Amino acid sequence: DRTLGLRRLIFQQATESPDIGRYYYEIGPREAYRNLEKIFELHNKDRSKRTSEKLSRYFISMLLHHRMLLRQCGVLKPFTKHEIRNIAEEVTKDFADAFLN
Repeated sequence: DRTLGLRRLIFQQATESPDIGRYYYEIGPREAYRNLEKIFELHNKDRSKRTSEKLSRYFISMLLHHRMLLRQCGVLKPFTKHEIRNIAEEVTKDFADAFLN
């Protein structure tokens, strides 16, 4: 909920000052993507099909997009630590099976 609140605030402020949005993206989401790209460089066996940059976007999308949309719309309640762990494990396994094997 803290992250959702912060993002709402940043997105609102970015409409008036785009530098705020760019700064947030560079120190937050973009840094997460860069870290994932480094990991996928080590595990991406078939670089001719997918770049590590694409893989990082796919992984984040699988992990967060649908669930965060439901949270932002108030459809889902906050996840417990146990639920977060289960989601992360399931998505990581599915992602590896689909893209890294």
